Amino acid sequence: MIGHHLLHLHRIRFTEISEIFASETIKNFAFSLVGIFIPIFLLSNGMSLSSLCVLLILQNFFRFVLEPFVGRLIARFGAKHVLAISYPFSFIYILLLSLYVDFKTPIAVIALIWAIADSLHWVSYQSAFSRAKHAKQAGKEISAIGILGVIVGAVGPFIGGLIAVTYGLNAAFIVASMLLLMAMVPLFQTSETVKSERLSYKGLFKKVKRDLVAHAAISFDIVVSTTVWPLFMFFIVKDYLQLGAIVSLSFLLSIAALFFIGRLTDTKNKKKLIAVGSVGIGAIHAIRLLAVNFWLALSVNLAALIVSPLLFTPLVSLFYEHADETRRIEYVVLLEMAGDITRALFWVVLFIL
Repeated sequence: MIGHHLLHLHRIRFTEISEIFASETIKNFAFSLVGIFIPIFLLSNGMSLSSLCVLLILQNFFRFVLEPFVGRLIARFGAKHVLAISYPFSFIYILLLSLYVDFKTPIAVIALIWAIADSLHWVSYQSAFSRAKHAKQAGKEISAIGILGVIVGAVGPFIGGLIAVTYGLNAAFIVASMLLLMAMVPLFQTSETVKSERLSYKGLFKKVKRDLVAHAAISFDIVVSTTVWPLFMFFIVKDYLQLGAIVSLSFLLSIAALFFIGRLTDTKNKKKLIAVGSVGIGAIHAIRLLAVNFWLALSVNLAALIVSPLLFTPLVSLFYEHADETRRIEYVVLLEMAGDITRALFWVVLFIL
């Protein structure tokens, strides 16, 4: 059944953006090799927790400033072209991290390059996918892309942890950097038709403010799940390989949840699913503090990855529906900026504490 669901991917408009999805899978695998280890690596090599907070505050501030300009680039050159530009910056960002121990690259430089890569990537990818999805099957398509991400995300942390234990984390950074450059290749397989347009945000904020609040909320969950929680787990297991194993096993077991919830999203009331998912995510955050060993950390991580799609899949589907109903690029830019504000405020609070 899951295999059949994955085959559904061919019904997305591959004649327009199949290269983007192939590219995204390679990119996800690259970052899954090192993503959960980055905060740990920096803290283990001389960066203080307060400096890490400053890095992340600056990164989100720079993203907030850059994303309106990225929207203009997409309107002028097209989403695929902008997405392709993001990968060299991701390569440089990973390279700077790998050299941090020897050269102590200034935090502001790392934050700026990271912000350029992320702003170019996320605004262009979200714009492309929201345009390509089928309105009546958006839930299945979102979860299908999610399943591909889960598969590579499951393998990546374990392989990254194995490389880190055997050869050092710098070796994992090098492998990830090479993969990021490879992610550009699918984007050049077909041409992209671009209709240059002028962007206008007039009146849009008031129209979509509820969506901005919702996107800010899921951005908070993501920053906790992808940054704070891996740090907490590392202090429990104290080993790169075990941490990678926890994340990999959890990702693999969450595939069924993605498959099932994708179908529910297209047939059930999305707002009810979102309400149930919100309660579940809140409960997960509350019980994370009880994870004091490997098996409890694995159990909590598994529960989070099963419950998360219940919130994210229908909510993202609603976002994409609303993108169809308004000015798409401007809408995506505002969503991303709302996430930037939330993440920056989170790290400001943590810095103060």
